[in-house]
Amino acid sequence: MTSALRVPRVWHSAVRFSLAIVVADALVWWLFAEGTAVVMGSFAVICLLYFLDFGGIARQRFAGYLTALLVGLVAVTLGT
Repeated sequence: MTSALRVPRVWHSAVRFSLAIVVADALVWWLFAEGTAVVMGSFAVICLLYFLDFGGIARQRFAGYLTALLVGLVAVTLGT
């Protein structure tokens, strides 16, 4: 039986997720200096990295994440 901690993919995803949250929070705080914007930035990272899991080569994944980002920006712009 293989433990979940021994699977390298789990560690790779965890490190990528935690670094992205920290970088996004720092960047949003530096740009806006507002707590609400930081929370929105954290939710954006959660949506992009946790809920969306694109397969394929790096080029296809980049296109998927870019499309999701653009759709999200339009939705936030229309919603505010």
